[in-house]
Amino acid sequence: MNQENNPQREEEQIKQEAIKEELLRKECLRNSLSQVKDMIRRESRDLVTFAGDASISYQASADAEVFSFEPEENKVVVPALWFIEKGYSVEETKFAFYHELGHFIDMRKNPRAYLKHFEQLEQGAEGAGNHISEIMAEKNRDDQPLPDQDLVTDFAYQELYTLYTVFDDIYVNDLVRKRSPYYATAEGYHHVASLYQKLGYDQENLMTLPKHQQLIYYLFQNELKGGAAHITRVDPQVLALINKKILGRDLREIVDENLKPRVGKLTDPEKRYQIIRHIIQPMYLELLYDELRGLPFSDIIGAPDSSRTKKNFRGRSKRKEEDPGVSSEEETNHGEDFNPFKNSPQGDPKQEAISQEQIKKILEEFAKQDTYNNMSPEEREAHNREKAKAEFDQKHGIASLERTDYESIRASVTDYRNSMRMFWKELVERSIEYDDIVMDKKRRGRLNVDSFVGEYPNIIENQLKGIRYHPLIFDEVEVKPSAIEKPETIQVSFVIDCSRSMDQNKIIAAKQAACLTMLSIKDFNIYLDETRKEINNKLKVYSEVYLFGTGFQKVKEFERSKRFQKNEADIIKSITAIRAIKGCTNDALTLADILNTLSLKDKLMLKNQKLKKIIFEITDGEPDHPLETAARIQQLIQMGIYVFGFQIGEVNETESYLFNEVWNNNIPGLQLGIAIGQDLKSLPEKLTVTLKNALKDMGVRS
Repeated sequence: MNQENNPQREEEQIKQEAIKEELLRKECLRNSLSQVKDMIRRESRDLVTFAGDASISYQASADAEVFSFEPEENKVVVPALWFIEKGYSVEETKFAFYHELGHFIDMRKNPRAYLKHFEQLEQGAEGAGNHISEIMAEKNRDDQPLPDQDLVTDFAYQELYTLYTVFDDIYVNDLVRKRSPYYATAEGYHHVASLYQKLGYDQENLMTLPKHQQLIYYLFQNELKGGAAHITRVDPQVLALINKKILGRDLREIVDENLKPRVGKLTDPEKRYQIIRHIIQPMYLELLYDELRGLPFSDIIGAPDSSRTKKNFRGRSKRKEEDPGVSSEEETNHGEDFNPFKNSPQGDPKQEAISQEQIKKILEEFAKQDTYNNMSPEEREAHNREKAKAEFDQKHGIASLERTDYESIRASVTDYRNSMRMFWKELVERSIEYDDIVMDKKRRGRLNVDSFVGEYPNIIENQLKGIRYHPLIFDEVEVKPSAIEKPETIQVSFVIDCSRSMDQNKIIAAKQAACLTMLSIKDFNIYLDETRKEINNKLKVYSEVYLFGTGFQKVKEFERSKRFQKNEADIIKSITAIRAIKGCTNDALTLADILNTLSLKDKLMLKNQKLKKIIFEITDGEPDHPLETAARIQQLIQMGIYVFGFQIGEVNETESYLFNEVWNNNIPGLQLGIAIGQDLKSLPEKLTVTLKNALKDMGVRS
């Protein structure tokens, strides 16, 4: 029995151990988060002084694996996990903060130079990749398949990227020392060296690396150790290049004089990259090419996967075979150590690619900020409008062509819209009555004789006693506005012909009429909201849009939401949806749908004049079923709904006759049809005049 239970006990014990480990990990993470937060709070003043920007915030993160910067929030994210991994001291941690900030300070100096640098990197990688392919082709004696050119270019890009990031780190580390002099002291150098030792960047024997990388890491070590790089071992060929005089300066002197910041002055990254590109990059690439020429073709090619190919390109496997005395410690790959710096050299190629995309986004944001800061107030206002518009369109799924179409239509009705704004204001003002409300028993105002007679004995008595007495014997008249009893809701429906006979000019006229009216209704609602408290008015105005041909489609519902942006988006989409489609002119079907969708509440409100419903139909031809259309119009009128038809474009005698029969001779005494003809530009104006006339019983005459 005991033996049978042993496996279960072991399994349970394993689970318990796993739970304990997880609890311990979480506890360590909590402690680390607490330590990082304490450090941020404790060192906040020094961080502000170093960055020269009090607006930057710092956030400890349990999820982040690397330092990162979020330019939209101006925030540095600090990875708590990083501190758990190695147990960094306060001084090492502060240097990490400063190092990261140094990169952002440098990028902020000239973000466009950085973005241009990435483009030049790609161009340089393409040229270097072609040269490497030529070397491989020369060494390919057996006509073996060559690696894909994209793979070779990617490899060349990574090597060039490593070159520049090493010098970025040199620049940033020196910037830290200049802005935080503690790290320029012997003790400070010790902490920096300790930090890089934990990161795996303190090798004194660089002979295990390819010569081109020996060159840059020697210069990196020289900066790291305060000019004591002579203790670092490199290939004699590499050392000769470092000591070679160029315009009277060796590479160490060129780095010190041109690739580091001045006291109180940042070096423009564009200038720095030019020097690296013209002086150091040719040496670096030539050493890389020599390295590849010295390898057998089979070692360069390696396996077909990119990771082994890159490993063989670097020549590490070859070197270890040639020098069996090299220890495993010396052979350490820098990229395998956990690296908190996004820009640090020798990281994992995949991680580096991700970091570059992150860096580009930050640079683009910085460049946008610079452009914005250099704008005039007028340009800034226009920029803000365009930005808000773009964000709006993205949120509501409005395509660029839709936006362009809508803006063009909206601009064409601006004058009419301004006129309608005055109409709505007058409408509201004339729908207000002012009542005189008399408020009696006041200390001042108009004498109330009855109050005076009643108070007279008290007045005399207080005068005899010498008491100051203020009798309440006056009236005050207060004027209060009140809304005339009018409809609570106005609904405007557009029924627009989109049959095949509607040409482009007719469609534009229909769009303009619908756009003008819907935007005017929006303006009216805004004005009502602004005056609602003053006059206690419940009125709201809504719009909907139908498109018809053989069938019909409702492209805009009545506003059901108080969300301003959604209603705005619905207007844009409905305007841009108006376009000619194949089909006939079956308007009767659409009018029937409006009738059928009337709720019992709608009918009751129409009867009690709490709802005013207006339909505008815009068409260019004769209806398919004129008798049915006329019947629907009669039904709508009987329900208390206003219906108006606008015939646009050139029409023949038959079309004109049928339009008048349906719209003007259908109901005696009512002229509901308006022939616009070929004067399409007059449609928006005549439609709005018709709307004004329909609303004249609300206090405004046409």
